Amino acid sequence: MNGLSEAEAAARLRRHGPNRLHERKPEPLWEELLEELAEPMILLLLGTGVLYALWGEAGDAVTILVVVVALVAVEVVGERRAELAVAALRQLAEPTAALRRDGRVREAPREEVVPGDVVLLGAGRRVPADARLIAAHGLAVDESALTGESVPVPKDPGAVAFSGTLVTHGRGGAAWPGAPGRRSHRRRRWTARCAS
Repeated sequence: MNGLSEAEAAARLRRHGPNRLHERKPEPLWEELLEELAEPMILLLLGTGVLYALWGEAGDAVTILVVVVALVAVEVVGERRAELAVAALRQLAEPTAALRRDGRVREAPREEVVPGDVVLLGAGRRVPADARLIAAHGLAVDESALTGESVPVPKDPGAVAFSGTLVTHGRGGAAWPGAPGRRSHRRRRWTARCAS
């Protein structure tokens, strides 16, 4: 398989855009706090605390307020940690990918990988984007970042290699939806799954 031509790859890059996760702006801390305070359970607890305060039960009102502050703090810290984990996963991807274009192997920035590219995978390399394997020779991939599975997963042709996972053994080639040489009904099914 010769892969895409440079001209076709450039056209697809213009049409589909760069291969990167969409980054959203980080939410300000005060918005996260307001969002958590607007949760029904928190509102119920705050209302209960106000009622206890009005009835002269200051100790119970303070206890409820402390519980609310603790719950909101745990939620905000958990959300911040999740955002940091996503940022760390974004950094896991290698800066370059080995591609076959115009019948030659070349290194290209990960952002320039487009649908239809043939990517060459080998031990120690990260998969630059979700792809269907077209060739695999003793290939195993560490998917622990996605599944928690501690053992590398053996991969055969036709299996999917997921973006950011690490190839631990073997070598292979992967094609994105629309790769030249693949049967069209498979392309349509795979493209539909990727779009949903």
